[in-house]
Amino acid sequence: MRRAMAIHPRRNLATSLETVTRYLERMLGAYRDSDRSAQQAGLSEANPGP
Repeated sequence: MRRAMAIHPRRNLATSLETVTRYLERMLGAYRDSDRSAQQAGLSEANPGP
């Protein structure tokens, strides 16, 4: 996981929050996609994330 705050300690806080938000949205989006695929495959539960 990238640590933008540690790598760029003087970066604008808003920019860091935006970067973290995009990262979390990608994580959640991938989880929702895998959950949807599991439901379509007829599984009762989605596979746990990595």
